[in-house]
Amino acid sequence: GKITLTAAGAAAGVASNDYETGSNSFSLSVQAGDAAGNWSTATNVTLAVTNVNEAPSLTFAGTVATIEAGTATAGMTVTDANGADPDAGAVLTYSPTNNPDGYYAIDSNSGVVTLTQAGADLVNGGGSLPAVQVTVADQGGLTAAGSVSVGTGADATAPVVAVGQTFNY
Repeated sequence: GKITLTAAGAAAGVASNDYETGSNSFSLSVQAGDAAGNWSTATNVTLAVTNVNEAPSLTFAGTVATIEAGTATAGMTVTDANGADPDAGAVLTYSPTNNPDGYYAIDSNSGVVTLTQAGADLVNGGGSLPAVQVTVADQGGLTAAGSVSVGTGADATAPVVAVGQTFNY
């Protein structure tokens, strides 16, 4: 390969390297030249790319549950938080970012968010749930956070129109 150093000493024209997907070692032949065109004897060097911990990302799978009053139960799945980490072998854990009233339980290994009894009681009493807020962390301590709203209440479900039903207006 060829690496050219800029006046500031930075490498120019070098392809981007990603430890997880690219080559992690490069062998180069290095020479120094002066303004008169004199060149030193070439020396072989090996450049090793080292891994850097990259932060995870967070999304919520599919649609978030819409929960009608009178139908909520403890353990009902609300949503599934999905973390991804570009680092090979990363271990991710999930936790609530903000859950002061304890309406949600979050499986720290899978990211599945369920209602607690307190959450079910709130919905069945006609109340509205706050947004689900989740943080995912990798074993190096880097995090990503996200939130998603949950539809609740008597008006939370879409109206059903039967096939063949007639409307006059």
